[in-house]
This record gives sequence, C-alpha cells and structure tokens, in this order.
Amino acid sequence: MSLHAVSPSHSITPGPVPLKAFIRDRGLSPVTVWRWRKRGWIQTFEIAGKPYLSLDSIREFERRAIAGEFAAVPRFTNN
Repeated sequence: MSLHAVSPSHSITPGPVPLKAFIRDRGLSPVTVWRWRKRGWIQTFEIAGKPYLSLDSIREFERRAIAGEFAAVPRFTNN
C-alpha cells in the first residue's frame, strides 16, 4: 500500500475539530453555532485563542439533538 492510497480529505482525525470546520462541514450559520454555545448545548475549548470541539462533544450534541432535547415548544395552538 502506498502512502498516497488514502486521501487526506477523507481521513478522520481523532484530535480536536476547529469550530470553523464544524460550521463549514455542516453548512451551519456562525450565529446559530454561537447561540448553541451560549446556551451550553455544545461545549468548546480554546487552543491559542481559537475555538475547537472535541469529537466527544460533537457526538454528545448529536445524540441530544436526535433525542429531541433541543426541540422548540410550540407557542401557539390552532383552535
């Protein structure tokens, strides 16, 4: 197997994920992710002043989102 057999763009790194990459890869708005961070829905940490996410933090956020923990409560009912 040659060293060029695996494309770097398809490899998964076990280390921290830059917040900008998380936003870009999921097609999210930076403001949306800012709200999630402010509400404590997703945990970040800083390295050299730049925000990062751990893979565990991403998995936990996705698990909670699938479970419906962040679903909005309807404000109005149709009578």
